[in-house]
Amino acid sequence: MWLWAAFILFVFSLVALDLGIFHRNTRTIAFREALILSGVWIGVALAFNVLIFLSMSIIGSGSISPGPSQTDAWPRFCSSRVI
Repeated sequence: MWLWAAFILFVFSLVALDLGIFHRNTRTIAFREALILSGVWIGVALAFNVLIFLSMSIIGSGSISPGPSQTDAWPRFCSSRVI
């Protein structure tokens, strides 16, 4: 749980840095700059996914496959809803 809180704090600080310092004035962003900024945000998301993957495999049982309670959760969820 602390990992999610740390990531949310990290994202909020990056957004504050981006909006407060780097883009203080409004202007038209060039295509290349938009591509670079998008790559940075995608890289942050991928790094977070790697961190989650590693923490699940190290902290967990060594296996990243879902347990039986997680695999049958969706059919139980769907069967409890009236369509």
